Amino acid sequence: SYPPRSALRSFSSSAEGRGTGAEAGASRSTTAASSSRSKSADFSLSSSPPRLSSALPSASAIRHDNYHTGFITDATFRYAEGAPDADARRAGERGLDFYRDRLFEPDGAPRFQSHRPWPRDIHGAAQGIVSFSRAAARDRAHLETAERIARWTVANLCIPEEGRFLYQKGRFLTKRFTLMRWCQAWMARALSLLALAREGKT
Repeated sequence: SYPPRSALRSFSSSAEGRGTGAEAGASRSTTAASSSRSKSADFSLSSSPPRLSSALPSASAIRHDNYHTGFITDATFRYAEGAPDADARRAGERGLDFYRDRLFEPDGAPRFQSHRPWPRDIHGAAQGIVSFSRAAARDRAHLETAERIARWTVANLCIPEEGRFLYQKGRFLTKRFTLMRWCQAWMARALSLLALAREGKT
């Protein structure tokens, strides 16, 4: 299901995007470091939606998955704020619109990939809450998106009386086991950020 080696460079945008976000918060004390960040950001932005899908071979089953798209969008905003970079900010806004419109259902359910709704993965739900809670600091309208995803998640992937979140909800089968990092830790992070966003502290 993976693309040939010639297309793998496009997929490195995920790692590059996360690296860009981390680098944006680091010291920009040297010209070399600043140049490295700029090159990393330029590559990531040139490979972001909708351009990435057009760079992939038509036979590939991989398009835009949920949580990596959220990671890259968050990293883009972190870079834009740290640089500062108006082009990166505009790219982040386009990416956030794509993330909301193509990777979540109207009721807040997370799509697994942009072209594939199932399964509903807890990590996708958590990343959506994280991304839109953070985005609420720039535009309060994003808070409703984070709230909608959280409501769907609690209603469909949570056992409140046991205090745990489930791994995945498929079209016909729900995987009801819980993983400490994938399920619990990410949802703890997501709901903490949502609580801060409600108070305007993200």
